[in-house]
Amino acid sequence: MKFNLTTRVDGVQVDLQERLGFTDHTDFRSLVGEVCETKPSRVVVDLAGVTAIDSAGLGLLVILNDRVKLHGGTVTLTRPSEVVARLLGVVEFEKIFAIEAAA
Repeated sequence: MKFNLTTRVDGVQVDLQERLGFTDHTDFRSLVGEVCETKPSRVVVDLAGVTAIDSAGLGLLVILNDRVKLHGGTVTLTRPSEVVARLLGVVEFEKIFAIEAAA
């Protein structure tokens, strides 16, 4: 997993690239700490660069969501690829996150 953080007027944007899975646990936890440090009201996670995600990767997104919600913020997942979008649909992530498709 590679990522880039960008501060926005309304919060933080996280651009994820490559695979997101079990082996990214430690790095993702550090990312969550960095994102939550400023207690953003909105976190946008751009999934356009994610080529694959496993169940552990889905769990990492839930951890991010839980931590952001502790401070009253929201997490939006944007631009998932067709493969990632299909998986998000199967696990009904739209019940947990706002999900915005690619324009």
